[in-house]
Amino acid sequence: MAAILKVIVAGFATFVEEFLEEESVQEEEDVLEEFLPLFYANNLLSEWRKAVRIEGYAETVPNYNLSEFRSHFRISVDTFEQLVVELGNCPELPTGTQHGGREPISVEKHLLITLWFLGNQESIKSISDRFNVTKSSVFTCVNRVCKALKNNITGQVIVVFKNSDFYQTVNDKFQDDSYLLGDSTYTLETWMITPFKDHGNLTPQHPRFNFIHSSTRMVIERAFSFLKERFRRLKYLDMLRIQDIPTVIIAACTLHNVCLDSGDQWEDFMGDIEEEVNGFENILTPGCHAVAKRNELMQNYC
Repeated sequence: MAAILKVIVAGFATFVEEFLEEESVQEEEDVLEEFLPLFYANNLLSEWRKAVRIEGYAETVPNYNLSEFRSHFRISVDTFEQLVVELGNCPELPTGTQHGGREPISVEKHLLITLWFLGNQESIKSISDRFNVTKSSVFTCVNRVCKALKNNITGQVIVVFKNSDFYQTVNDKFQDDSYLLGDSTYTLETWMITPFKDHGNLTPQHPRFNFIHSSTRMVIERAFSFLKERFRRLKYLDMLRIQDIPTVIIAACTLHNVCLDSGDQWEDFMGDIEEEVNGFENILTPGCHAVAKRNELMQNYC
């Protein structure tokens, strides 16, 4: 009976270890505190298998020159230091000693891990090895920093169009021949001109109008491309928790805008800019005045 119990305890301890290394998005101390007696019972705590990781990498980062730091972490040292100060005041990041006596991961390391995650397509396992933390800690750091950015800094540098004062008075700002250009995700309005949708009934004028419309709109398309060149994780955001994706995207946009506001430009990350392709379409029916205005523009320019 004792032998069977020992096997069960050992098996369960192995499960918890794998859980911590592979799946958990919480600090490993939370699980250890609950299941610690099982590890002591089988004398496994002292024999905990340690992953092979790079020790001291985060501590060597200050030795990077300015260009190397910016190339690796996608922002300048000055912007990084500014963000460390702001994030240090955010409740999402821990301060003081955690339960069990372990020192918390510093704000600087939280931010370095998050910037590396956003700036590369590197696997979570590789990031955990690089920064000498568990994979669960990588998830935790990214989650904390992204939430802190969204909750405390986003409102300072990002304005949601439909929540802005501009949107509330947009009809007064765009009269007669003035208007904005938007892609097919927007509703056609007298002040928001969108391309024609191809339902099989387009005349030769319609594709010409759409081409001119798209060419003019390339400025904003390139802006999104610059964002994705700086934070390359956005090119393919593979995350199990769908609900976390908007927070990561908003955090990346917030960081990008903080960089722009600080004069930390994007020229170094231009690379091969790809045209944005938006596959979403607005299905709302436009008003007759908006349809008439777009048709008039097509007649005048095509």
